Amino acid sequence: MKKFSTSHRLGVLILLVSLIGFIVYAYLLLLSNYDILVLKFTLLFFVAAIVGVIAWMGYTMATAVSLEGTEGEK
Repeated sequence: MKKFSTSHRLGVLILLVSLIGFIVYAYLLLLSNYDILVLKFTLLFFVAAIVGVIAWMGYTMATAVSLEGTEGEK
């Protein structure tokens, strides 16, 4: 029998956890009384992720070293 490396086992674990997570999410969304709450948290998560990326971009631009004094720039 073929032995899996550590990375293969980790990949299988990630696959199984993601499938179980999707099944739990689908159950909560479609078959439970928490459907509106699940939608609210899902939307909140995605808005927080988008705003977080935008904030990170702004922080990176605000703290970047200026290249105004370099040669070749006119």
